Amino acid sequence: MSTGSNPIEPRIIFPVADDKTSFEVPNQSNMLIIDGRLHCATHKQQVCPECGVDYSLMNLVSYQLTVEPRGFPPPSEAIVNQVAKLKEEGNALFRSKDYEKAISKYSEALLNSFRRSPWDPNQATSEETSVLYCNRAACYLELGRYTEALRDSENVTRLRRAWGKGYFRKGRALFGLGQYKEAYDTLVIGSIFEPEGKEIKSLLEEVKEKL
Repeated sequence: MSTGSNPIEPRIIFPVADDKTSFEVPNQSNMLIIDGRLHCATHKQQVCPECGVDYSLMNLVSYQLTVEPRGFPPPSEAIVNQVAKLKEEGNALFRSKDYEKAISKYSEALLNSFRRSPWDPNQATSEETSVLYCNRAACYLELGRYTEALRDSENVTRLRRAWGKGYFRKGRALFGLGQYKEAYDTLVIGSIFEPEGKEIKSLLEEVKEKL
């Protein structure tokens, strides 16, 4: 009889008949994993109109991380280049004072920007779209279309809260609409982010005369 302890042998696990390729996700109703992909538990569909679920994007992200564990793929070069091209065309039209055509270019650029993949960096997307909204707002201001300018500049301030130019555009739009108190408050915020901004200071003086 041995007095020493027996070494622990490694436990080898083999598949058995009860092993399953699918299982329900704990604490989640109507969510089933089949071969590593999410499905509705009722109809076993990745996209199921009857259950009102669409797991296709989540499955795509999961697959991407499986084949490329370092992270998500880089932004689409084609979309980035197309947006940049349209923006430059819009800028050229703006400089030549063809504001209507510039608006069309900026709008087309925005549509392309919205086609970015959901996993693209938020900062890159927000900076890209905020510039496009800001440029389009400038066109609307030149045409005296202050409501459209206010809408676009509001988007700018939401996307880039610390960018003085967005508040300047918004202030001009409010000033054009005769909302002087709101314009003043907006420009004061803008001057905090851009204390040396001559345009903001000049417009603030104009607004003060209306208060």
